[in-house]
Amino acid sequence: MFKRIYKIGEHLRNPSIASWLPFLNESATWPLASLEAYQLKKLQELVAVAYANSSYYKNSFDALGIKPADIQSLDNLKKLPIISKKDLLNNHKEIQTNLKFKKHFQANTSGTSGESLK
Repeated sequence: MFKRIYKIGEHLRNPSIASWLPFLNESATWPLASLEAYQLKKLQELVAVAYANSSYYKNSFDALGIKPADIQSLDNLKKLPIISKKDLLNNHKEIQTNLKFKKHFQANTSGTSGESLK
């Protein structure tokens, strides 16, 4: 019964999740070089989207002299700015992208360090 309820909830939250299973099964056996190439591609895509659609990330990258095209290896991850909880709390509107989504979710934390994220 609980498994069925979980599956229904999973489908309502993210109907495409089941379509990822074949990819996950395949990628679990990739050689390290293939996995790293895929990770780099996804990192480059993420940085490009953040730069193009989030004023906070664009300003942060610009302040460090970083452009999306500068991310050419996984080691370049070290170049990206680190965001603290304080940054998230103080800049949440600017961090959000201007992308439009069909569904929006709000998540809360328990705030174990004293101040919760919303």
